[in-house]
Amino acid sequence: MAVPEEVKKVPRPVNTTVYDAGRDGPKRFFVRERIGCKYIKGHNPQPVYGKVIGYIYEGKFIPKGLELRTDKPDSLSFGSAAFAYSVCQSLKQELFESFEIKTALTLLTIALLRVLKPRVPNSRLNSLYERSWISMFIPGIQLSGNTVSKLLNNLGKDAEKRRHFFARRLSNVSGFEHIAIDGILKQDSSIVNDLSGFSYKSRLKGCRDISVIYAYDIERMEPLCAQVFPGHCIDASAYREFIRENKIEKGIIVADKGFPSSKLADELKQHPGLHFLTPVRRNVVNIEKLELLKFDGVLAGTKQQVLYAKRKSVSGRFFYSFKDTGLESSEQKDYLNHRLRHNDFNNENYLGKKEKFGLIVFESDQDLSPKSAYLCYQDRWLLELMFKKYKSNEQLVDSRVQSDFSVWGSEFVNFLATVITAKMVKKADEKKLLDKFTYGELLDELEHIWRKTAAKGPVQSSDPYWVHPFKDGMQILEELGLSEPIATLDGEPKPKGRPKKKPVFVGPKRPRGRPKKTETD
Repeated sequence: MAVPEEVKKVPRPVNTTVYDAGRDGPKRFFVRERIGCKYIKGHNPQPVYGKVIGYIYEGKFIPKGLELRTDKPDSLSFGSAAFAYSVCQSLKQELFESFEIKTALTLLTIALLRVLKPRVPNSRLNSLYERSWISMFIPGIQLSGNTVSKLLNNLGKDAEKRRHFFARRLSNVSGFEHIAIDGILKQDSSIVNDLSGFSYKSRLKGCRDISVIYAYDIERMEPLCAQVFPGHCIDASAYREFIRENKIEKGIIVADKGFPSSKLADELKQHPGLHFLTPVRRNVVNIEKLELLKFDGVLAGTKQQVLYAKRKSVSGRFFYSFKDTGLESSEQKDYLNHRLRHNDFNNENYLGKKEKFGLIVFESDQDLSPKSAYLCYQDRWLLELMFKKYKSNEQLVDSRVQSDFSVWGSEFVNFLATVITAKMVKKADEKKLLDKFTYGELLDELEHIWRKTAAKGPVQSSDPYWVHPFKDGMQILEELGLSEPIATLDGEPKPKGRPKKKPVFVGPKRPRGRPKKTETD
């Protein structure tokens, strides 16, 4: 189309021409610069025009300017992503041994993102990926809602790959380590899959569940394998199938108080390496009969003050009793508050219960050290909290994928996220960071540490690539070994706080008052 004369007359750079794009908008009349001439034999020289340098808008020439970047942002959240990625290198190699490389990296990426945001729905994974440094550690991963849903569904269909992955993890356990087997219930009220069912606790919660049985290494405090069962599946049958499916021939089965070891008698006979550790109720006769309230000492290597006792019964069973002083105080406080609310305090009942406040008693067929038996109990609850952080219910509802295959696939990713979380907790505990922060506070401090994507070379606290480097977050990065601390001229780390002043000797003080006269004066 012909350019209007009033547009041609607008002042603009020399050696340029105006074109009409033919459609309304701010870029309708664009200006291109002249870059040379084209000589044609027998004709006049023809000008050659190059790139667009601006536009004619509202009677003025507007330079083109720079367009927005579409490849990657200038900065990304670094702290929490670097912490999570730093502990998953061995897990990444295990995934490579069981899955194709792209699938392995995608599964690891989803697990890492669920560690950063445990309840993130599948539809928001890509958004979280693009704002986190995970996209720099593992670039080029496609995480749209449909892609993730399809991947989880295919993963759920391929039980052989999942079994191979778990078998490789179990094979790395030495004969000197203890494997505990336990289960938890997760809320899942889906009406589509067959795994959602009413468990024995449903009458208290009023909703349906799925059951997750898992095995974990007590010494390393790390999950080894996991399997999903219907919520209405009883513990005995689920445990038997889990043991047979994963070919677990050694370990300690840790069960609830309402699940006696007699239900697994056949499995225990067939596998001599399998043992059990079952908590017993506080009213069993063996507590008084074996004098389990007469403690042998204080358990070493725990943060709490725990009394312990170990006894062997006539039948050859071992009994372990522990009294947690912190739990004792808490239970006594709750008991007295309950009596106060109901106004029914009775001194005889109080004295009968007082000595058993904070008491935990286990029965086992194996001669364990008291510390190993206590760690079975302690780590069990910690790992249950980790598993519950990654609820399958929220993710499945948001993605509208609730088939049995998708549940199995999603729980496998949740297992990977739990392994990463266990490694992070262990590393933070070794660095004594959990003495100053909770795990949630630790991640929150690190999440606010952003770093520019143009950063190159090793990560240093003194480099110019940080965005709002908060003091607490940077100290955490340094203690975790994720950033090199600021060094002095001597090469040593700069001491914290204001340097102390060196005292200056000014000589003895002059005595107070007028000097006394002597005889010579």
